[in-house]
Amino acid sequence: MDAIEMVQQSEALAEGRADWRVVAAGLALSFGAVWIWGGQGFGRLQPAETLRWVIPGALCLVLGCQMILTSFFLGVLRLDTRTDAA
Repeated sequence: MDAIEMVQQSEALAEGRADWRVVAAGLALSFGAVWIWGGQGFGRLQPAETLRWVIPGALCLVLGCQMILTSFFLGVLRLDTRTDAA
């Protein structure tokens, strides 16, 4: 079994169940970082504190979008485009 077959058999990825949750987590972390920044009056940022929210948020957004695009691509691969020649 090669890597392509393993990805195609992954039901969670193909049906898109996990990808929207990852994007939602990324948005929540990003909004959390803005919320903390707003709590400080939108002034100077504390890099150590802010990056603990921003980096995982950006990572979740990127990975979630990548998972969504991958599920669309796998869906296209599964389309039956053959015509029966009688």
